[in-house]
Amino acid sequence: MNVVHPSQAPPEYQSVAWIADTCKLLMGLGWTVNYIGMISKSLRQKTYAMSLMALCCNFAWEATYALVYPFGTRLEKWVHYSGLLLNCGVMYTAVRHAPGEWAHAPLVQRNLRLIFVLCVAGCMSAHLALAVQLGPRLAQAWSAYGYVLRYRYWRKDHEWMASPLYIWFVCTFLVLDGSYGLCLWLVRRFESEQQTAKAPSLKRN
Repeated sequence: MNVVHPSQAPPEYQSVAWIADTCKLLMGLGWTVNYIGMISKSLRQKTYAMSLMALCCNFAWEATYALVYPFGTRLEKWVHYSGLLLNCGVMYTAVRHAPGEWAHAPLVQRNLRLIFVLCVAGCMSAHLALAVQLGPRLAQAWSAYGYVLRYRYWRKDHEWMASPLYIWFVCTFLVLDGSYGLCLWLVRRFESEQQTAKAPSLKRN
C-alpha cells in the first residue's frame, strides 16, 4: 500500500499543487528556524530545549525518511535533509547538556547517553515497521502530517485520510499543537506569580 505519485494526480489537484508545495517550503523554513533557536538556547543556557522522548522520536523520523526511505520531490528531500542536519545539532547539544538537568536523579544522569540511543533506536524501529507495513510515502504521512489538499481534490487515491484512526491522529495533533501557546502562557504567568510572591520574603532576609 502506498501513496500515488503527484505526477498521476488529476487536473483538479494539479491546479492547487503549488499551495501544497508552498506549505511544505514554509514547514521546512519553520523547522529550520525552530532548530536554530533550540540549538542557540541549549548553548546559551546549558540545557536542552525539547523533552527527551519527543526529541528522539522526531530525530528518528527524520533519519528514517531522509536516509533509509528518502522519498518525494526535490523540495521534500531538501526539507528532510536540512532538517536532519540541523537536528544533529539539536541532539548534540541535548546529549551534552542534559546531565546538568538530572542531578536530582543520578541513575538517569549516569545513563543519559544510553537512554538517548535506546529511545532513538526504539522510535526508529517503529517508523521502519510502519514504513514496511504501509509503504514509505503513506507511513510518513500517518506518522507526521497529512495532505489535506489531496483529500479534497484527489479523493480517489486518498480515501484513507477519512478513516477514523487518521482523523484521530489529525485531531490529536491539532489539539496538542493548538494548545501549546495557551499552556506556555499559563506556565509563564504561574512562574511570574511565584517570583512575585517570593520577592517580599527575599527582601526581609
